[in-house]
Amino acid sequence: MMSKQQVQYKASRAGFTLIEILLAMLITSTIVLCVNAAYQQAYRLYSEIETNRPVYHDARLIAETLREELSCLYVPVEQNQEITPFKLLTRPDGAVELQFFTLAAMWRGSPETTGIARIRYVFAPDQDKGNTVVQRFEQPWSGEKPIGQEKTDVVAEGPLEYSLWAFDPNGPDSSPESWRQSYDAKGLLPRAVKVRLSWPASKGPSQISLTYSIRILSDFVVS
Repeated sequence: MMSKQQVQYKASRAGFTLIEILLAMLITSTIVLCVNAAYQQAYRLYSEIETNRPVYHDARLIAETLREELSCLYVPVEQNQEITPFKLLTRPDGAVELQFFTLAAMWRGSPETTGIARIRYVFAPDQDKGNTVVQRFEQPWSGEKPIGQEKTDVVAEGPLEYSLWAFDPNGPDSSPESWRQSYDAKGLLPRAVKVRLSWPASKGPSQISLTYSIRILSDFVVS
């Protein structure tokens, strides 16, 4: 049987001391602050992705359309300066232009039929809107001649950069010199095309840059 002194001592130890309470509050506050910091970071990341969603959409649209069309390159039988099957150039006005023929026109072409079309992608300043645009031109061809009007679509607005490179199959493998920003298919068609697009970020001075590499599954010799 416990004495009166033992009962009083046990009763005094039944609660928490001030130090224990403060320590528990400190641990709880630390956990809350860590969870809040993680939430704020996740929310900022989600907000940036949602704000820049149109940028990622435009970049993916250009890359996927190019991938589908370049996978079905068409080489005209008759070769002359007007119908070079693949050409990458910088025009005198500074615009970057990519030209090629395809059997899979992704926008204007009918999904039920396969027809030849000449495709042009042009990155140039838009004087009317005061910014830059990436335009896509599509013209149907039959044999070696155009059979309709060239149609134009704006596929992206406001990019800071639209750079294109063609991989020279005659150049050394895995060498920076093999990637050229001008290419005229007088011999082999390029093995691949690389495109880089940059837009200003929605917040801050930084920019969003996206690079895609598109392999061309063709070893046609242009004669």
